[in-house]
Amino acid sequence: MTESFRWLSPLGGSVALFLGIGILWLLIGALTVPLHNKGIGAGTIFVSHTTDTAFFGKDPSDLLASDPALRKLRTLLAHLVDTPLRKDTENVAPAY
Repeated sequence: MTESFRWLSPLGGSVALFLGIGILWLLIGALTVPLHNKGIGAGTIFVSHTTDTAFFGKDPSDLLASDPALRKLRTLLAHLVDTPLRKDTENVAPAY
């Protein structure tokens, strides 16, 4: 093992891919809760607007507006994805 590490080697490419995927997952975790009630997340319950409409039979925005229990479940599930990826897990307040 006298050879030094090189970014352009197969090992270097693997390390770059590993780091890139790790950063992507950190971004997803950090942005899940703050953005789940805004923009694209406002009309989605679990997967996408189209899939949720086909599965639940109604518009996801209408379901979330009319069913507080479903809204809380959605937020809880978002916290389950987000909390392990946050640095400060003691001061995470639910965004109900």
